[in-house]
Amino acid sequence: MKRETQRGQSLVLLVGGMLAFLAIAALAIDVSSMYSTRQTEKAAADAAALAGGQDLQVKGTRTVDGTQQQRARAHALEDVAGRFGVPTPACAPTADISDCPLGTTAYRVDISTPAKTTRWDAATKTFSQPGDLRTIQVTVRNPSFSLSFARIFGQSTWAVGETSVASIDYGEKYALVTLRPPNPLRTHDQNQDDIFVKGGTHLNVVGDIGTNSNVVPDNLSSVTLGDGFKVYYYDTYQYWTSPPPGEQIFAPIPDPNYPTPSRSGVLAAGEDTTGCTAQITKAVAAGYVGYASKDPGSAYTLTPSNTRCWHSGTYDATETSKINGAIKNDTAVLLEPGVHFFDNGFSPGGTVIGGYEAGKPGVSLVFPESVSNPFSGNNATLIALNAGSCINGDPLACTDWAAPTNGLGVDFVTPTGTLTVPESIIVFPKTPFCIVGATENPSCRSVNTVDLEGGGLWFLAGVQYGPTDDMKISGNSYGKGFVGQIVAYTVQYTGGSVITEVYPGGPGNGILHLDKRCSGLNTTCYP
Repeated sequence: MKRETQRGQSLVLLVGGMLAFLAIAALAIDVSSMYSTRQTEKAAADAAALAGGQDLQVKGTRTVDGTQQQRARAHALEDVAGRFGVPTPACAPTADISDCPLGTTAYRVDISTPAKTTRWDAATKTFSQPGDLRTIQVTVRNPSFSLSFARIFGQSTWAVGETSVASIDYGEKYALVTLRPPNPLRTHDQNQDDIFVKGGTHLNVVGDIGTNSNVVPDNLSSVTLGDGFKVYYYDTYQYWTSPPPGEQIFAPIPDPNYPTPSRSGVLAAGEDTTGCTAQITKAVAAGYVGYASKDPGSAYTLTPSNTRCWHSGTYDATETSKINGAIKNDTAVLLEPGVHFFDNGFSPGGTVIGGYEAGKPGVSLVFPESVSNPFSGNNATLIALNAGSCINGDPLACTDWAAPTNGLGVDFVTPTGTLTVPESIIVFPKTPFCIVGATENPSCRSVNTVDLEGGGLWFLAGVQYGPTDDMKISGNSYGKGFVGQIVAYTVQYTGGSVITEVYPGGPGNGILHLDKRCSGLNTTCYP
C-alpha cells in the first residue's frame, strides 16, 4: 500500500512539473515574440530618428529654429510610416507628435524635437534633459501587443515600445582656449582666473571656450556664447561660478603647436619712405580709416601727410623707438605684409593697420615672451590686423584675408573646405618645453606679453597665439571690435570692454549620430 501511494505522488509531481515546464516554454515563446517586435520597432525608430535628424542643421550656422524642427518631425514620420508599409499619417508636424496611429497597424509613434528623454550624466551624477535643439526623439510602440500563452497567467497584452534619439554634434571649435593646468605651482594664484572677465567687460564668443581650469565672470551675463557653442572644461574647480553651458573633458587641452617663424635670412625692419603712398592707396581702397581720438566717430582719411609705412623684418631698439614715436592720435602706421619681429616690444599710441589689402597676404607680429616693453596699446585708438575690408562693415563678415604667404598661417576646416588664416599675433616663448599637463610645469612662466589696453578699437583677425603667455585685453571696442581665436596660458578681460571673440573657421559641420546613451534595448534613458 505504501509503495502504491509513493507511485501516485510521483505521478502528481511529474504532471505538475510538466505543466510548469510547458508554462515556462509558452511564456518564453511570448517573450521571444515580444523581443522580435521590439527589434522591429527599434530598427524603425533608429531609421526615423536619423531621417529627421539630418534636417536639424543649416549649413554655415548652428542655429536651429521651428522651420528645421517641423521639417525633422515630418521627415521622421514619413520614414517610419514607409517602413511599416502604410501611408504617412495626417498627424501635424507643426508641434511634437504624440500617439499617432500608423495606419491599420497596431503601432503608435511619438516624435519630439528637442528630445525629451532624460539620461544619466556621469559627470554630475544626475538625470538631466538634453534639451538640445539639435536632437530628435522617436518612439515606436505597440500599446496592446497580443500574447498567446501568457493568457493562462491572466495577462493578455503587453505595452511594447522602443525609443531612439538622434543628435547633431559638433567638434570643438575654440574661439578662446587657455592651457594653464588645474594644479598650479605658484602659491599666490590658486588658478581662479584661467579666463577672468571682470570690470564691466562683456565677452561675446562666437565659438567654443576651452579651459584646463576655470572661468570666472563678474556675472553670468558677462559671457555670451553663440548658439550651439559651449564651454569645454577639464577641471571642475571650486571657484567655477555660474558658468555658461558646458561639458567636462577628461584630458587637458594640448598646445596646438601652431607654426612659429624662423629668423633665418630675415632683414632689418625699416620705414618705407618711397612706396608708402601706394600702400596708403591700397588701405583706403580697402575701407580703412584712422581715428583722431578714442571716439570712433572722429575718423580721418589716411593720407601721405598723416600716415607712415614700415617694411617687415626685425626691429632693433632704435627702430622700435622710431615706430613707437611715429604713432600718435593724428598719425597712422601701416605695417606692410610679412613678419614683424618686435624684440623690444611695441607700444603704439594711435592707429596701427596691418594686412590692410583685402584678399592679399597679411602680417604676423611676433614678440618674445616677457620683453621689457611688451605689446601694449595703452594709448592706441585703433589696432587692426588682417581684418580685410570689414572695418566699416560687419566685423563678423571678416573673411576676405588670403593665405598669408609672407606671414604665418593656420589651417581651419570650414563648411566649404580649408581656410588658411593669418597668425596676427605670436608670442614666441623663451620656455619652449612648457608642455601642457595635469600639473603646471615649473618652466612655464607668468608674464603679460600681450596687454591690449587703453580703450582702443581692436580688430584682430585670424589667430592670436601665445601658449605660455598671460594675455590681457582691456581696450573698449564700443561693441564693434573683435578678436580672432586666442590660444594663451591665461586670458584676462577688463576695462569695460565689449569684445567679440570669433572662431576663424566658421561653425563647422555637424555629425549626425544615434545617442547610444538614450537609444537601444539596454538603455539608461527614461522617456
